[in-house]
Amino acid sequence: MAKSSFSLLIIFSLFFLSLNPVKADSVHELLQSKGLPAGLLPKDVKSYSLEDDGRLEVHLDQPCYAKFDGMVYYDRVVRGNLSYGELTGVAGFSQEELFLWLPVKGIKMICWVRLTKIRRSILVSRRADLGRYTSKLGAQ
Repeated sequence: MAKSSFSLLIIFSLFFLSLNPVKADSVHELLQSKGLPAGLLPKDVKSYSLEDDGRLEVHLDQPCYAKFDGMVYYDRVVRGNLSYGELTGVAGFSQEELFLWLPVKGIKMICWVRLTKIRRSILVSRRADLGRYTSKLGAQ
């Protein structure tokens, strides 16, 4: 009886340890562990914090621009709710379209198979409810 309850205790302990969130040394590793590309944020991240409910806050040394399929702008602080494959409720991130800077409200990674190759796209939403993704940020 004692041997079986000890085994049961070990199984439950391993199960609950597997539920703990992934600890990442950098925000880029964190993004990768959540199914998003590491290059979604610039390299010069000063610090970041991730709450238990998925709220992510990233602090940059200074605001900056980057180029994907088009230009994007990062404020000094970028916020969002991180879950597997998407970042919702985004603040501090804009994308240029036709000479206008439009705020990005959500980012979602999608994958599909095309001619035996796995393709990935990063979709961007301008709406807070993420009902419709309006453009691509980049593709691989």
